[in-house]
Amino acid sequence: MFCGAAIQMFSLIAAGSAPFALEEPYTPSQQSADANGLHERKGIRFEKGTSGDLIQDGILLGMTLYKASDGASLAVVYNNFEDTSQASAFFDKELVRASKALSKGDKLDRDGKIIGKRAEIRLAAPNDKLTAVMWTDGRKFHEIQSTSLRDILELERVYKY
Repeated sequence: MFCGAAIQMFSLIAAGSAPFALEEPYTPSQQSADANGLHERKGIRFEKGTSGDLIQDGILLGMTLYKASDGASLAVVYNNFEDTSQASAFFDKELVRASKALSKGDKLDRDGKIIGKRAEIRLAAPNDKLTAVMWTDGRKFHEIQSTSLRDILELERVYKY
Protein backbone atom coordinates (compact mmCIF):
# COMPACT_ATOMS: atom_id res chain seq x y z
CA MET A 1 0.00 0.00 0.00
CA PHE A 2 1.88 3.07 1.19
CA CYS A 3 5.64 3.10 1.04
CA GLY A 4 8.20 4.28 3.65
CA ALA A 5 7.61 7.88 4.68
CA ALA A 6 3.94 7.85 3.74
CA ILE A 7 3.28 4.87 6.01
CA GLN A 8 5.10 6.57 8.84
CA MET A 9 3.26 9.85 8.31
CA PHE A 10 -0.16 8.13 8.29
CA SER A 11 0.74 5.98 11.29
CA LEU A 12 1.74 9.05 13.28
CA ILE A 13 -1.42 10.90 12.34
CA ALA A 14 -3.63 7.89 13.11
CA ALA A 15 -1.97 7.62 16.51
CA GLY A 16 -2.49 11.34 17.12
CA SER A 17 1.20 12.07 17.68
CA ALA A 18 1.69 14.40 14.71
CA PRO A 19 -0.03 17.68 13.85
CA PHE A 20 -2.87 17.40 11.37
CA ALA A 21 -3.32 20.56 9.31
CA LEU A 22 -7.04 21.00 8.69
CA GLU A 23 -9.01 23.29 6.47
CA GLU A 24 -12.54 24.42 7.24
CA PRO A 25 -15.03 21.53 7.45
CA TYR A 26 -17.08 20.74 4.37
CA THR A 27 -20.74 21.63 4.67
CA PRO A 28 -23.67 21.11 2.29
CA SER A 29 -23.69 24.79 1.33
CA GLN A 30 -20.07 24.51 0.16
CA GLN A 31 -20.70 21.39 -1.89
CA SER A 32 -20.56 23.00 -5.33
CA ALA A 33 -17.52 25.13 -4.53
CA ASP A 34 -15.35 22.39 -2.99
CA ALA A 35 -12.92 20.61 -5.31
CA ASN A 36 -13.90 17.19 -3.98
CA GLY A 37 -17.51 18.06 -3.15
CA LEU A 38 -17.28 16.45 0.27
CA HIS A 39 -19.83 17.32 2.89
CA GLU A 40 -21.60 16.03 5.95
CA ARG A 41 -23.64 12.87 5.54
CA LYS A 42 -25.12 10.55 8.14
CA GLY A 43 -23.59 12.68 10.88
CA ILE A 44 -19.97 12.24 9.71
CA ARG A 45 -18.13 15.28 8.40
CA PHE A 46 -14.72 15.11 6.70
CA GLU A 47 -12.08 17.78 6.92
CA LYS A 48 -9.43 17.87 4.24
CA GLY A 49 -5.87 17.89 5.54
CA THR A 50 -2.44 17.72 3.99
CA SER A 51 -1.95 16.67 0.36
CA GLY A 52 1.20 15.48 -1.29
CA ASP A 53 2.82 12.92 -3.53
CA LEU A 54 4.50 9.60 -2.90
CA ILE A 55 6.33 7.15 -5.10
CA GLN A 56 5.52 3.45 -4.94
CA ASP A 57 7.10 0.93 -7.29
CA GLY A 58 8.34 3.84 -9.41
CA ILE A 59 4.82 5.23 -9.80
CA LEU A 60 3.97 8.76 -8.65
CA LEU A 61 0.76 8.73 -6.59
CA GLY A 62 -1.19 11.58 -5.06
CA MET A 63 -2.22 11.42 -1.41
CA THR A 64 -4.66 13.49 0.64
CA LEU A 65 -5.31 13.09 4.36
CA TYR A 66 -8.75 13.60 5.89
CA LYS A 67 -10.03 13.78 9.45
CA ALA A 68 -13.55 12.56 10.20
CA SER A 69 -15.72 14.36 12.74
CA ASP A 70 -15.71 11.18 14.86
CA GLY A 71 -11.90 11.48 15.18
CA ALA A 72 -10.81 8.86 12.63
CA SER A 73 -7.93 9.69 10.28
CA LEU A 74 -8.18 8.65 6.65
CA ALA A 75 -5.76 8.71 3.72
CA VAL A 76 -6.77 8.75 0.07
CA VAL A 77 -4.19 7.55 -2.45
CA TYR A 78 -4.92 8.10 -6.15
CA ASN A 79 -3.58 8.21 -9.67
CA ASN A 80 -4.87 8.83 -13.17
CA PHE A 81 -2.99 6.24 -15.20
CA GLU A 82 -2.46 6.48 -18.96
CA ASP A 83 -5.00 3.73 -19.61
CA THR A 84 -7.38 1.32 -17.89
CA SER A 85 -4.94 -1.61 -18.11
CA GLN A 86 -2.35 0.28 -16.01
CA ALA A 87 -4.96 1.18 -13.38
CA SER A 88 -6.15 -2.43 -13.32
CA ALA A 89 -2.58 -3.78 -13.00
CA PHE A 90 -1.87 -1.43 -10.08
CA PHE A 91 -5.12 -2.51 -8.41
CA ASP A 92 -4.13 -6.16 -8.80
CA LYS A 93 -0.67 -5.48 -7.28
CA GLU A 94 -2.26 -3.80 -4.26
CA LEU A 95 -4.63 -6.74 -3.85
CA VAL A 96 -1.71 -9.18 -3.79
CA ARG A 97 0.07 -7.07 -1.13
CA ALA A 98 -2.95 -7.11 1.20
CA SER A 99 -2.91 -9.47 4.14
CA LYS A 100 -6.55 -10.32 3.46
CA ALA A 101 -9.20 -9.48 0.87
CA LEU A 102 -12.43 -8.84 2.77
CA SER A 103 -14.46 -8.47 -0.43
CA LYS A 104 -13.87 -8.16 -4.17
CA GLY A 105 -16.21 -7.19 -6.94
CA ASP A 106 -17.21 -4.53 -9.43
CA LYS A 107 -17.23 -0.78 -8.83
CA LEU A 108 -20.60 0.61 -9.84
CA ASP A 109 -21.54 4.17 -10.72
CA ARG A 110 -24.66 5.84 -9.32
CA ASP A 111 -26.75 4.28 -12.11
CA GLY A 112 -25.54 0.76 -11.31
CA LYS A 113 -23.25 0.54 -14.35
CA ILE A 114 -19.93 -1.29 -13.89
CA ILE A 115 -17.06 1.20 -14.15
CA GLY A 116 -14.17 -0.81 -12.72
CA LYS A 117 -12.95 -3.07 -9.93
CA ARG A 118 -13.45 -2.65 -6.17
CA ALA A 119 -12.07 -4.41 -3.09
CA GLU A 120 -12.12 -4.06 0.68
CA ILE A 121 -8.81 -5.24 2.12
CA ARG A 122 -6.85 -5.55 5.35
CA LEU A 123 -3.36 -4.11 4.91
CA ALA A 124 -0.26 -6.17 5.60
CA ALA A 125 2.11 -5.57 8.52
CA PRO A 126 3.27 -3.15 9.77
CA ASN A 127 -0.09 -1.54 8.93
CA ASP A 128 -2.30 -4.52 9.77
CA LYS A 129 -4.58 -2.34 11.89
CA LEU A 130 -5.62 -0.47 8.73
CA THR A 131 -8.40 -1.40 6.36
CA ALA A 132 -8.69 -0.02 2.85
CA VAL A 133 -11.24 0.23 0.11
CA MET A 134 -9.76 0.58 -3.35
CA TRP A 135 -11.28 0.83 -6.78
CA THR A 136 -10.67 1.66 -10.40
CA ASP A 137 -12.82 3.88 -12.57
CA GLY A 138 -11.51 3.56 -16.09
CA ARG A 139 -7.91 4.76 -15.92
CA LYS A 140 -8.34 6.17 -12.38
CA PHE A 141 -7.21 4.36 -9.22
CA HIS A 142 -8.32 5.32 -5.69
CA GLU A 143 -7.65 3.82 -2.29
CA ILE A 144 -8.99 5.02 1.07
CA GLN A 145 -7.22 3.75 4.19
CA SER A 146 -8.16 4.05 7.87
CA THR A 147 -8.71 2.10 11.05
CA SER A 148 -12.46 2.76 10.64
CA LEU A 149 -14.20 0.85 7.84
CA ARG A 150 -17.39 2.80 8.57
CA ASP A 151 -15.61 6.09 7.85
CA ILE A 152 -13.90 4.65 4.76
CA LEU A 153 -17.26 3.59 3.31
CA GLU A 154 -18.81 6.98 4.05
CA LEU A 155 -15.89 8.88 2.52
CA GLU A 156 -16.05 6.60 -0.54
CA ARG A 157 -19.75 7.45 -0.87
CA VAL A 158 -19.29 11.23 -0.80
CA TYR A 159 -15.82 11.41 -2.41
CA LYS A 160 -15.85 13.28 -5.73
CA TYR A 161 -12.90 12.81 -8.04
